Amino acid sequence: MCVIGLTCILIFGNLTKYEESLLIALEHSPLSFCKLIGLLLPYVLSMSIPFGFSLALSWVLAKWANFREIDALKSLGISSRRLSLPILSFSAPLCILVLYASLQWGPVNRKKFDDFRHNLAWSNLSKLMAQEGEISFSTATDEGFSGKDSLGSLAGLPSEEISMITVSAMDMEKGNWRDIRMCLHNSKQQVLAVINAGMARVEREEELGKIFFHLFDIDLEPSYRGEDFFSGAESIFVKIKKLKEPLVFNVSSGQSESIKRMGFARLYQIAINPVLGNQSKKARDIIGKNIALGFSPLFICLCLIPTATRFGKNDPSLGLIVGIVICAGYFVIGSIGQNLLAMTDYGWIGWWIPNFLCLFYIFFKLLKKGNR
Repeated sequence: MCVIGLTCILIFGNLTKYEESLLIALEHSPLSFCKLIGLLLPYVLSMSIPFGFSLALSWVLAKWANFREIDALKSLGISSRRLSLPILSFSAPLCILVLYASLQWGPVNRKKFDDFRHNLAWSNLSKLMAQEGEISFSTATDEGFSGKDSLGSLAGLPSEEISMITVSAMDMEKGNWRDIRMCLHNSKQQVLAVINAGMARVEREEELGKIFFHLFDIDLEPSYRGEDFFSGAESIFVKIKKLKEPLVFNVSSGQSESIKRMGFARLYQIAINPVLGNQSKKARDIIGKNIALGFSPLFICLCLIPTATRFGKNDPSLGLIVGIVICAGYFVIGSIGQNLLAMTDYGWIGWWIPNFLCLFYIFFKLLKKGNR
């Protein structure tokens, strides 16, 4: 239940980063929405399995200790090492599963997740033009519209005043749109200017996630001093044969290959290639982190078994709190270690630090017990 609950929380947290894609998937079909979640699941499991298992284990051990079941087994001559063996044995297949999810299953499906979001964005663009007759692009930042400065200058408007552009067309042949109309809006959704073009050559760069509009036979009618276009204010009329540069809009984030979205074989080839320099170092850091997380169920178990049983004797909830603290501490120490070593050649060790600390802790406990 802990793994399922933590998986749901992590899926929700990751999906909130892609709200626009989520809404597009829901509009497209319930199957598309389920596919988005399914492609994200392997990546989430690489985090939820070790920490969910650790929380469940801390609660079970605390309950056993509180009911004196562990004391009863010890009174029968069963040692602590023998009691720990089934738990450690169960953590071994979990380590294999988490290793596979971290190194191969998760990254590959994250790449498929990004590609599916990209395809949804392009299919939604065509769907909107067919159903609603227009599409809109946010130009709040230059990332969304690279031609805002030149177009704002042409319309006699400050570029920062343009927040959205809507595009409609009467005839949309492949690569050539006719009778184009573009409306420039401000943050209050007032129309600041209208651009009519007799023809536009439309180019799609799906790998970059961009769409290019080459406008011809342009009639531009801006409002006067940024007032609403339909308010009846005096306006000027500009006729242009064509724009020298195309208007470029971002439709998606593109299909550029990320080193974090590669399977283990491809990532390992980059890691052992010194010619790639910084890319090779990043690959080694990612492999080191994923392997460390893969073995985390085993190392966290070593730390949890003595601590959860000790604190859970009086109150099981204390054992659960200890489990939460250990899991949170593992993540915090791993993140700090990686950040501290990020600029060195030993960045891959960062996420091994909490594993080593768990190992040193159990050695210290065994040494202390042996000296008694």
